[in-house]
Amino acid sequence: MYIIKNFKPSKFLLLAISLAIPIGMSLLGSLAVGKNSLSLYGMLLKPGISPPMIVLRGIWILLCIFMGVSFYKIVVDIKDKYDLKSAIQPYFILLVLEFSWNIIFFGKQNRLAGIFIVLGMLFFTYLTYIRFKSVRKTSGYLLIPVFIWLIYLLILSAVVWYMNLNPVSGTFNIFT
Repeated sequence: MYIIKNFKPSKFLLLAISLAIPIGMSLLGSLAVGKNSLSLYGMLLKPGISPPMIVLRGIWILLCIFMGVSFYKIVVDIKDKYDLKSAIQPYFILLVLEFSWNIIFFGKQNRLAGIFIVLGMLFFTYLTYIRFKSVRKTSGYLLIPVFIWLIYLLILSAVVWYMNLNPVSGTFNIFT
């Protein structure tokens, strides 16, 4: 019991776990939708500002790396468990929202709900930024590209939702 109680993981292990958490959540969200996300994305009407799916995934993985490094710096810097819990709560809510966005936007094909999830992601990214920055400025600054990307994703999601309302059939379903 003494060994487990006094176990302190190496900084390398903490970094690996910190990177694996956001990347893993992102990949799990994609896997939950399956290979259909590629074909669904290809079938959607999209604006000219819409990059190919491979670019979207690549950018998101890079942003997950920023998020993981930001989280790592917080975990290493905060020694008090209460302060750590307070700082990372919005971060984990952000990750859950990120996971659910793929499922809702692509899997359930509910684009409007996907827009609201992105709004939630923006809110929790901002909250995480504020809390992380109060501990270590670099951790907060690493989240700025995530915030900017989410603004782009919000605009893109809203335009995709609007373009795919299905006006040809004569029906108007805002939940499409």
